[in-house]
Amino acid sequence: MKSLEAAERRTLSGNASFAKSKTHSASIVAGPNVYEADEKRKGRKVIDIDCRGLEFTDFKADGEWEAKGTESSTPFMAIDLSESEWYDYDEKAEDEVSIKEITWKFQPVNPRPFLQTRVGTEMVIRLKWGQTEYKGKLESIDSYMNVLLRDTEEFIDGKNTGTLGLVLIRCNNILWMGSADNVEMTDLGLR
Repeated sequence: MKSLEAAERRTLSGNASFAKSKTHSASIVAGPNVYEADEKRKGRKVIDIDCRGLEFTDFKADGEWEAKGTESSTPFMAIDLSESEWYDYDEKAEDEVSIKEITWKFQPVNPRPFLQTRVGTEMVIRLKWGQTEYKGKLESIDSYMNVLLRDTEEFIDGKNTGTLGLVLIRCNNILWMGSADNVEMTDLGLR
């Protein structure tokens, strides 16, 4: 039996649909990456997703996928992986081809290394309640992930309420945080 290279063809759907609102969002940071045939039976990172206020718990391979025969380069289009397996026949290679035993795993990333590399850069922090965000230069972060911001601006309901200067934010008050260069502050809130 020949193996295949598979790649995603359209936007992910189902339980992995991407949501965006004022308090929760998920966006693709890197990927989707092609899963090469020589990597079969090994786990491989296919996509990086930046989640803010969300946690994925399941993934359904809805939609259409594409694959290419490794020896024949025969393209296979409109593959349905919703049953977690697919079988076909490669006429050029004169052999059956398949994608099977598909598993998905979500692996949260420890945010501390991310934040340590951001010391000295502009950050945006969203609190768990209300519509309050803080934007300022990350001064430091401790082992409990309490955050100290310098030159901090406060935004409530997307409107700048003024400059606060040096602000300490206790970790359990934070819904999410990220680099300010990835977030646009508007009168309608964060985008």
